[in-house]
Amino acid sequence: MNKKKRFDIANQVIDIAKINGADEVSVIISANKQSSIEIRNGKVDLLEGAEEVNIALALYVNNRYSVNQTGVLEKNSLNEFIKNAISLTQQINFDEYRMLPDANLYWNGKEKDLYINDKNFPNLKPETKKKIVLELEEKTRNKSNKIVSVTSGYSDSCSEFLKINSNGFVGEKISTGFSIGSEVVVKDKNGALPSDWYYGYTRYFDDMPDLDIIADNSTKMAEKKIGQKKIISGKYDMLVENRASSKLIGLILSSITGSKLWNKNTFLEGMLNKKVFSDKLTIIDEPLLKKGLGSKYFDGDGFETKKYKIIENGVLNRYLINDYFSRKLKISPTSGSTSNIHLENGNKNLIEIIKSVSKGIFVTGFLGGNFNSTTGDFSFGINGLLIENGEQTIPINEMNITGNVIELFNNIIEIGNDPYLYSSYRTSSLLFENISFSGL
Repeated sequence: MNKKKRFDIANQVIDIAKINGADEVSVIISANKQSSIEIRNGKVDLLEGAEEVNIALALYVNNRYSVNQTGVLEKNSLNEFIKNAISLTQQINFDEYRMLPDANLYWNGKEKDLYINDKNFPNLKPETKKKIVLELEEKTRNKSNKIVSVTSGYSDSCSEFLKINSNGFVGEKISTGFSIGSEVVVKDKNGALPSDWYYGYTRYFDDMPDLDIIADNSTKMAEKKIGQKKIISGKYDMLVENRASSKLIGLILSSITGSKLWNKNTFLEGMLNKKVFSDKLTIIDEPLLKKGLGSKYFDGDGFETKKYKIIENGVLNRYLINDYFSRKLKISPTSGSTSNIHLENGNKNLIEIIKSVSKGIFVTGFLGGNFNSTTGDFSFGINGLLIENGEQTIPINEMNITGNVIELFNNIIEIGNDPYLYSSYRTSSLLFENISFSGL
Protein backbone atom coordinates (compact mmCIF):
# COMPACT_ATOMS: atom_id res chain seq x y z
CA MET A 1 0.00 0.00 0.00
CA ASN A 2 1.47 3.35 -1.01
CA LYS A 3 1.67 6.39 1.23
CA LYS A 4 -1.16 8.32 -0.43
CA LYS A 5 -3.59 5.42 -0.08
CA ARG A 6 -2.76 5.01 3.61
CA PHE A 7 -3.45 8.68 4.25
CA ASP A 8 -6.65 8.63 2.18
CA ILE A 9 -8.05 5.64 4.07
CA ALA A 10 -7.10 7.07 7.48
CA ASN A 11 -8.75 10.40 6.79
CA GLN A 12 -11.78 8.64 5.35
CA VAL A 13 -12.15 6.58 8.54
CA ILE A 14 -11.94 9.71 10.69
CA ASP A 15 -14.56 11.48 8.59
CA ILE A 16 -16.99 8.55 8.77
CA ALA A 17 -16.52 8.20 12.53
CA LYS A 18 -17.08 11.91 13.17
CA ILE A 19 -20.21 11.97 11.01
CA ASN A 20 -21.61 9.02 12.96
CA GLY A 21 -21.15 10.52 16.41
CA ALA A 22 -17.55 10.08 17.53
CA ASP A 23 -16.15 13.08 19.40
CA GLU A 24 -12.51 12.17 18.74
CA VAL A 25 -10.80 9.50 16.71
CA SER A 26 -7.38 7.91 16.45
CA VAL A 27 -6.54 5.70 13.47
CA ILE A 28 -3.58 3.40 12.96
CA ILE A 29 -3.04 1.77 9.59
CA SER A 30 -0.36 -0.89 9.50
CA ALA A 31 0.81 -2.87 6.50
CA ASN A 32 3.12 -5.81 7.15
CA LYS A 33 5.03 -8.09 4.82
CA GLN A 34 6.95 -11.01 6.27
CA SER A 35 8.54 -14.33 5.38
CA SER A 36 10.20 -17.16 7.26
CA ILE A 37 12.19 -20.29 6.46
CA GLU A 38 13.12 -23.12 8.81
CA ILE A 39 15.51 -25.94 7.98
CA ARG A 40 15.63 -28.99 10.26
CA ASN A 41 18.34 -31.60 9.71
CA GLY A 42 18.92 -30.59 6.12
CA LYS A 43 15.27 -30.40 5.06
CA VAL A 44 12.86 -27.49 4.70
CA ASP A 45 10.54 -27.76 7.71
CA LEU A 46 8.76 -24.43 7.31
CA LEU A 47 8.37 -21.97 4.47
CA GLU A 48 5.80 -19.23 4.72
CA GLY A 49 5.06 -15.66 3.79
CA ALA A 50 2.29 -13.23 4.58
CA GLU A 51 1.07 -9.76 3.72
CA GLU A 52 -1.62 -8.03 5.71
CA VAL A 53 -3.14 -4.61 6.22
CA ASN A 54 -4.88 -3.75 9.46
CA ILE A 55 -6.85 -0.75 10.71
CA ALA A 56 -6.95 -0.06 14.45
CA LEU A 57 -9.62 2.49 15.28
CA ALA A 58 -9.73 4.16 18.71
CA LEU A 59 -13.07 5.87 19.35
CA TYR A 60 -13.92 8.49 21.98
CA VAL A 61 -17.67 8.89 22.31
CA ASN A 62 -18.98 10.98 25.23
CA ASN A 63 -15.99 9.95 27.36
CA ARG A 64 -16.45 6.33 26.41
CA TYR A 65 -13.56 4.58 24.73
CA SER A 66 -12.96 1.51 22.60
CA VAL A 67 -10.35 0.11 20.22
CA ASN A 68 -11.61 -1.77 17.16
CA GLN A 69 -9.73 -3.60 14.43
CA THR A 70 -10.48 -4.67 10.89
CA GLY A 71 -8.70 -5.75 7.75
CA VAL A 72 -11.51 -4.49 5.52
CA LEU A 73 -10.64 -1.46 3.38
CA GLU A 74 -13.64 -1.11 1.09
CA LYS A 75 -15.63 2.07 1.84
CA ASN A 76 -19.11 0.60 2.29
CA SER A 77 -17.85 -2.16 4.57
CA LEU A 78 -15.79 0.36 6.54
CA ASN A 79 -18.85 2.53 6.97
CA GLU A 80 -20.81 -0.36 8.46
CA PHE A 81 -17.88 -1.43 10.65
CA ILE A 82 -17.47 2.08 12.08
CA LYS A 83 -21.19 2.53 12.76
CA ASN A 84 -21.27 -0.76 14.68
CA ALA A 85 -18.11 0.17 16.59
CA ILE A 86 -19.59 3.50 17.68
CA SER A 87 -22.81 1.81 18.75
CA LEU A 88 -20.86 -0.63 20.91
CA THR A 89 -18.68 2.14 22.35
CA GLN A 90 -21.80 3.95 23.56
CA GLN A 91 -22.55 0.96 25.79
CA ILE A 92 -19.22 1.21 27.63
CA ASN A 93 -18.97 2.84 31.06
CA PHE A 94 -18.35 6.58 31.26
CA ASP A 95 -14.72 7.48 31.99
CA GLU A 96 -13.97 11.17 32.52
CA TYR A 97 -10.29 10.66 31.71
CA ARG A 98 -10.83 9.22 28.23
CA MET A 99 -9.90 11.77 25.57
CA LEU A 100 -7.13 12.40 23.06
CA PRO A 101 -3.94 14.03 24.36
CA ASP A 102 -3.39 17.77 24.34
CA ALA A 103 -2.34 18.59 20.77
CA ASN A 104 0.34 20.97 22.08
CA LEU A 105 2.28 17.96 23.39
CA TYR A 106 2.49 16.13 20.08
CA TRP A 107 5.70 15.38 18.22
CA ASN A 108 6.28 18.16 15.71
CA GLY A 109 7.23 15.95 12.80
CA LYS A 110 10.88 16.94 12.53
CA GLU A 111 12.80 13.76 11.95
CA LYS A 112 16.23 12.48 11.10
CA ASP A 113 17.05 9.15 9.55
CA LEU A 114 17.10 6.46 12.24
CA TYR A 115 18.27 3.85 9.71
CA ILE A 116 15.54 1.40 10.64
CA ASN A 117 14.38 0.76 7.06
CA ASP A 118 16.55 -1.36 4.80
CA LYS A 119 15.51 -0.16 1.37
CA ASN A 120 16.96 -3.33 -0.17
CA PHE A 121 14.19 -5.39 1.45
CA PRO A 122 12.03 -5.69 -1.73
CA ASN A 123 15.02 -6.98 -3.71
CA LEU A 124 15.73 -10.04 -1.54
CA LYS A 125 14.89 -13.23 -3.39
CA PRO A 126 13.40 -16.34 -1.74
CA GLU A 127 16.20 -18.48 -3.14
CA THR A 128 18.78 -16.21 -1.49
CA LYS A 129 17.11 -16.59 1.88
CA LYS A 130 16.82 -20.36 1.52
CA LYS A 131 20.47 -20.68 0.50
CA ILE A 132 21.61 -18.81 3.60
CA VAL A 133 19.58 -20.97 5.97
CA LEU A 134 20.75 -24.21 4.30
CA GLU A 135 24.34 -23.06 4.60
CA LEU A 136 23.88 -22.15 8.25
CA GLU A 137 22.25 -25.49 9.05
CA GLU A 138 25.10 -27.38 7.37
CA LYS A 139 27.80 -25.33 9.09
CA THR A 140 26.15 -25.89 12.46
CA ARG A 141 25.57 -29.61 11.94
CA ASN A 142 29.25 -30.14 11.14
CA LYS A 143 30.50 -28.43 14.31
CA SER A 144 30.25 -31.44 16.63
CA ASN A 145 29.70 -35.20 16.65
CA LYS A 146 27.53 -34.77 19.76
CA ILE A 147 24.78 -33.04 17.81
CA VAL A 148 21.47 -34.86 17.56
CA SER A 149 19.59 -32.26 15.55
CA VAL A 150 19.90 -28.73 14.22
CA THR A 151 17.14 -26.29 13.39
CA SER A 152 18.18 -23.16 11.53
CA GLY A 153 15.85 -20.36 10.69
CA TYR A 154 15.55 -17.05 8.91
CA SER A 155 12.75 -14.49 9.01
CA ASP A 156 12.25 -10.95 7.79
CA SER A 157 9.57 -8.31 7.91
CA CYS A 158 8.75 -4.86 6.64
CA SER A 159 6.22 -2.80 8.58
CA GLU A 160 4.59 0.42 7.37
CA PHE A 161 2.82 2.32 10.14
CA LEU A 162 0.64 5.45 10.03
CA LYS A 163 -1.12 7.06 13.00
CA ILE A 164 -3.50 10.02 12.65
CA ASN A 165 -5.46 11.62 15.48
CA SER A 166 -8.48 13.77 14.72
CA ASN A 167 -7.02 16.67 16.74
CA GLY A 168 -3.92 17.04 14.63
CA PHE A 169 -1.31 14.35 15.21
CA VAL A 170 0.25 12.64 12.18
CA GLY A 171 3.09 10.15 12.49
CA GLU A 172 4.64 7.58 10.16
CA LYS A 173 7.19 4.82 10.60
CA ILE A 174 8.62 2.30 8.14
CA SER A 175 10.90 -0.36 9.58
CA THR A 176 12.49 -3.64 8.58
CA GLY A 177 13.80 -6.54 10.62
CA PHE A 178 15.93 -9.59 9.84
CA SER A 179 16.53 -12.61 12.05
CA ILE A 180 18.78 -15.61 11.57
CA GLY A 181 19.98 -18.29 13.93
CA SER A 182 20.30 -21.93 14.93
CA GLU A 183 19.08 -24.14 17.74
CA VAL A 184 21.21 -27.17 18.55
CA VAL A 185 20.24 -30.34 20.44
CA VAL A 186 23.08 -32.52 21.77
CA LYS A 187 23.15 -35.85 23.60
CA ASP A 188 25.09 -36.75 26.71
CA LYS A 189 26.10 -40.20 27.95
CA ASN A 190 23.02 -40.45 30.20
CA GLY A 191 20.63 -39.93 27.32
CA ALA A 192 19.68 -36.34 28.19
CA LEU A 193 19.11 -33.96 25.27
CA PRO A 194 20.16 -30.44 26.28
CA SER A 195 19.76 -27.66 23.73
CA ASP A 196 20.66 -24.03 23.19
CA TRP A 197 20.41 -21.38 20.52
CA TYR A 198 22.07 -18.33 19.05
CA TYR A 199 20.15 -15.83 16.95
CA GLY A 200 20.83 -12.39 15.57
CA TYR A 201 18.13 -9.79 14.92
CA THR A 202 18.97 -6.63 12.99
CA ARG A 203 17.38 -3.77 11.06
CA TYR A 204 19.54 -4.35 7.98
CA PHE A 205 20.13 -7.59 6.11
CA ASP A 206 23.87 -6.95 5.81
CA ASP A 207 24.21 -6.48 9.58
CA MET A 208 23.16 -10.03 10.45
CA PRO A 209 25.90 -11.98 12.27
CA ASP A 210 28.35 -14.15 10.37
CA LEU A 211 27.07 -17.71 9.87
CA ASP A 212 30.19 -19.24 11.41
CA ILE A 213 29.70 -17.16 14.57
CA ILE A 214 26.10 -18.37 14.86
CA ALA A 215 27.10 -22.01 14.26
CA ASP A 216 29.97 -21.84 16.77
CA ASN A 217 27.99 -20.14 19.51
CA SER A 218 24.84 -22.26 19.29
CA THR A 219 26.91 -25.47 19.32
CA LYS A 220 29.23 -24.46 22.16
CA MET A 221 26.34 -23.24 24.28
CA ALA A 222 24.50 -26.55 23.84
CA GLU A 223 27.63 -28.61 24.54
CA LYS A 224 28.26 -26.71 27.77
CA LYS A 225 24.96 -28.12 29.06
CA ILE A 226 26.06 -31.74 28.73
CA GLY A 227 26.03 -33.38 32.15
CA GLN A 228 23.77 -30.78 33.78
CA LYS A 229 22.86 -31.38 37.42
CA LYS A 230 21.83 -29.69 40.63
CA ILE A 231 24.38 -28.58 43.16
CA ILE A 232 24.13 -27.84 46.89
CA SER A 233 21.76 -25.05 47.91
CA GLY A 234 23.28 -21.90 49.30
CA LYS A 235 24.29 -18.34 48.62
CA TYR A 236 26.48 -17.78 45.58
CA ASP A 237 27.63 -14.87 43.50
CA MET A 238 25.44 -14.80 40.40
CA LEU A 239 26.69 -13.77 36.97
CA VAL A 240 23.86 -13.34 34.44
CA GLU A 241 24.67 -13.57 30.74
CA ASN A 242 23.85 -10.48 28.67
CA ARG A 243 21.12 -12.13 26.61
CA ALA A 244 19.40 -13.26 29.83
CA SER A 245 19.89 -10.14 31.96
CA SER A 246 16.99 -8.32 30.27
CA LYS A 247 14.71 -10.57 32.34
CA LEU A 248 15.94 -8.90 35.53
CA ILE A 249 15.94 -5.35 34.15
CA GLY A 250 12.40 -5.99 32.96
CA LEU A 251 11.28 -6.60 36.55
CA ILE A 252 12.04 -2.96 37.28
CA LEU A 253 10.65 -1.46 34.09
CA SER A 254 7.40 -3.43 34.27
CA SER A 255 6.84 -2.06 37.79
CA ILE A 256 6.98 1.67 37.00
CA THR A 257 4.03 1.97 34.62
CA GLY A 258 1.02 4.18 35.18
CA SER A 259 -1.33 1.22 35.44
CA LYS A 260 0.78 -0.39 38.19
CA LEU A 261 0.86 2.89 40.12
CA TRP A 262 -2.87 3.50 39.72
CA ASN A 263 -3.70 -0.02 40.89
CA LYS A 264 -1.13 0.18 43.71
CA ASN A 265 0.52 -3.09 42.77
CA THR A 266 4.11 -1.96 42.47
CA PHE A 267 6.90 -2.10 45.01
CA LEU A 268 8.21 1.16 43.54
CA GLU A 269 5.21 3.32 44.48
CA GLY A 270 6.41 6.49 46.21
CA MET A 271 10.02 5.91 45.21
CA LEU A 272 10.33 8.67 42.58
CA ASN A 273 13.53 10.70 43.00
CA LYS A 274 14.71 8.35 45.74
CA LYS A 275 17.78 6.16 45.80
CA VAL A 276 16.40 2.65 45.54
CA PHE A 277 19.23 0.60 44.06
CA SER A 278 23.02 0.46 44.02
CA ASP A 279 24.75 3.51 42.59
CA LYS A 280 26.22 1.14 39.99
CA LEU A 281 22.81 0.88 38.30
CA THR A 282 21.93 3.38 35.57
CA ILE A 283 19.21 2.43 33.06
CA ILE A 284 18.96 4.59 29.95
CA ASP A 285 16.19 4.83 27.36
CA GLU A 286 17.55 6.00 24.01
CA PRO A 287 14.83 6.27 21.32
CA LEU A 288 16.85 7.87 18.53
CA LEU A 289 19.58 5.23 18.34
CA LYS A 290 20.56 4.52 14.74
CA LYS A 291 19.49 1.02 13.67
CA GLY A 292 17.99 0.44 17.11
CA LEU A 293 15.36 -2.27 17.35
CA GLY A 294 13.21 0.01 19.51
CA SER A 295 13.99 3.33 17.83
CA LYS A 296 11.09 5.72 17.26
CA TYR A 297 10.33 9.44 16.94
CA PHE A 298 7.07 9.34 18.91
CA ASP A 299 5.40 7.13 21.49
CA GLY A 300 1.92 5.58 21.58
CA ASP A 301 0.30 8.89 22.50
CA GLY A 302 2.10 10.80 19.76
CA PHE A 303 4.50 12.55 22.14
CA GLU A 304 8.07 13.22 21.09
CA THR A 305 10.55 10.66 22.38
CA LYS A 306 13.74 11.78 24.11
CA LYS A 307 16.75 10.14 25.65
CA TYR A 308 16.59 9.98 29.43
CA LYS A 309 17.92 8.05 32.39
CA ILE A 310 15.10 6.11 34.00
CA ILE A 311 17.42 5.19 36.85
CA GLU A 312 20.61 7.13 37.48
CA ASN A 313 23.16 5.85 40.00
CA GLY A 314 20.40 3.95 41.75
CA VAL A 315 17.93 6.87 41.86
CA LEU A 316 14.53 6.35 40.21
CA ASN A 317 14.14 9.42 37.98
CA ARG A 318 10.89 8.69 36.22
CA TYR A 319 7.83 6.52 35.96
CA LEU A 320 6.43 5.36 32.61
CA ILE A 321 3.22 7.40 32.50
CA ASN A 322 1.08 7.63 29.38
CA ASP A 323 -1.46 10.38 28.78
CA TYR A 324 -4.45 8.47 30.16
CA PHE A 325 -2.83 7.53 33.47
CA SER A 326 -1.29 10.97 33.81
CA ARG A 327 -4.83 12.33 34.07
CA LYS A 328 -5.92 9.68 36.54
CA LEU A 329 -2.81 10.14 38.69
CA LYS A 330 -2.77 13.93 38.22
CA ILE A 331 0.89 14.00 37.22
CA SER A 332 2.63 15.01 34.00
CA PRO A 333 2.94 12.36 31.30
CA THR A 334 6.36 10.97 30.46
CA SER A 335 5.83 8.04 28.13
CA GLY A 336 3.95 4.81 28.63
CA SER A 337 6.63 2.70 27.00
CA THR A 338 10.36 2.38 26.44
CA SER A 339 12.42 2.25 23.25
CA ASN A 340 16.06 1.10 23.31
CA ILE A 341 17.09 0.21 26.84
CA HIS A 342 20.76 0.02 27.78
CA LEU A 343 22.86 0.27 30.91
CA GLU A 344 25.77 2.44 31.87
CA ASN A 345 28.41 -0.21 31.42
CA GLY A 346 31.50 -1.05 33.41
CA ASN A 347 35.00 -1.70 32.12
CA LYS A 348 35.25 -5.50 32.21
CA ASN A 349 34.28 -7.96 29.52
CA LEU A 350 32.61 -11.29 30.28
CA ILE A 351 35.84 -13.27 30.45
CA GLU A 352 37.35 -10.80 32.91
CA ILE A 353 34.25 -10.91 35.10
CA ILE A 354 34.24 -14.73 35.15
CA LYS A 355 37.89 -14.73 36.22
CA SER A 356 37.03 -12.41 39.12
CA VAL A 357 34.49 -14.87 40.60
CA SER A 358 35.81 -17.38 43.14
CA LYS A 359 32.51 -19.19 43.79
CA GLY A 360 29.43 -18.39 41.79
CA ILE A 361 26.87 -19.48 39.24
CA PHE A 362 26.85 -18.23 35.66
CA VAL A 363 23.16 -18.02 34.71
CA THR A 364 22.62 -18.43 30.97
CA GLY A 365 18.84 -18.73 31.04
CA PHE A 366 15.75 -18.37 33.23
CA LEU A 367 13.05 -21.03 33.28
CA GLY A 368 9.55 -20.09 34.39
CA GLY A 369 8.95 -18.85 37.90
CA ASN A 370 6.98 -15.95 39.29
CA PHE A 371 7.28 -12.29 40.23
CA ASN A 372 5.14 -10.30 42.66
CA SER A 373 5.19 -6.70 41.44
CA THR A 374 3.58 -5.45 44.68
CA THR A 375 6.37 -6.70 46.94
CA GLY A 376 9.24 -7.11 44.45
CA ASP A 377 9.72 -10.75 45.46
CA PHE A 378 10.67 -13.25 42.75
CA SER A 379 11.49 -16.91 42.21
CA PHE A 380 12.86 -18.24 38.92
CA GLY A 381 14.26 -21.49 37.62
CA ILE A 382 17.70 -21.21 36.07
CA ASN A 383 20.28 -23.10 34.07
CA GLY A 384 23.94 -22.25 33.71
CA LEU A 385 27.39 -23.21 34.96
CA LEU A 386 29.19 -23.31 38.28
CA ILE A 387 32.16 -20.95 38.49
CA GLU A 388 35.05 -22.02 40.72
CA ASN A 389 38.18 -19.92 41.10
CA GLY A 390 37.47 -18.04 37.90
CA GLU A 391 36.73 -21.13 35.78
CA GLN A 392 33.44 -22.50 34.43
CA THR A 393 33.12 -26.07 35.71
CA ILE A 394 29.88 -27.98 36.28
CA PRO A 395 26.80 -27.39 34.06
CA ILE A 396 23.72 -26.69 36.20
CA ASN A 397 19.97 -27.01 35.77
CA GLU A 398 16.79 -27.52 37.82
CA MET A 399 17.82 -24.93 40.39
CA ASN A 400 15.95 -21.84 41.54
CA ILE A 401 16.86 -18.37 42.66
CA THR A 402 14.74 -16.41 45.11
CA GLY A 403 14.95 -12.86 46.34
CA ASN A 404 13.64 -9.32 46.17
CA VAL A 405 14.33 -6.87 43.35
CA ILE A 406 15.49 -4.04 45.62
CA GLU A 407 17.86 -6.33 47.50
CA LEU A 408 19.07 -7.90 44.26
CA PHE A 409 20.02 -4.61 42.62
CA ASN A 410 21.66 -3.36 45.78
CA ASN A 411 23.89 -6.43 45.66
CA ILE A 412 25.21 -5.72 42.19
CA ILE A 413 28.99 -5.96 41.95
CA GLU A 414 29.75 -5.46 38.29
CA ILE A 415 28.09 -4.47 35.01
CA GLY A 416 29.89 -5.77 31.95
CA ASN A 417 30.83 -3.90 28.80
CA ASP A 418 29.11 -6.45 26.55
CA PRO A 419 25.61 -5.16 25.64
CA TYR A 420 23.42 -7.67 23.81
CA LEU A 421 22.84 -6.02 20.43
CA TYR A 422 20.04 -8.19 19.05
CA SER A 423 17.21 -6.82 21.18
CA SER A 424 15.65 -3.48 22.12
CA TYR A 425 16.91 -4.37 25.62
CA ARG A 426 20.65 -3.97 24.97
CA THR A 427 21.56 -5.20 28.44
CA SER A 428 25.02 -6.33 29.54
CA SER A 429 26.22 -9.17 31.76
CA LEU A 430 25.44 -8.53 35.43
CA LEU A 431 27.29 -9.81 38.51
CA PHE A 432 25.52 -9.95 41.89
CA GLU A 433 26.69 -11.19 45.29
CA ASN A 434 24.96 -13.32 47.95
CA ILE A 435 22.07 -14.68 45.87
CA SER A 436 20.02 -17.56 47.29
CA PHE A 437 20.04 -20.69 45.11
CA SER A 438 18.06 -23.79 45.93
CA GLY A 439 19.16 -27.15 44.59
CA LEU A 440 20.13 -30.23 46.56
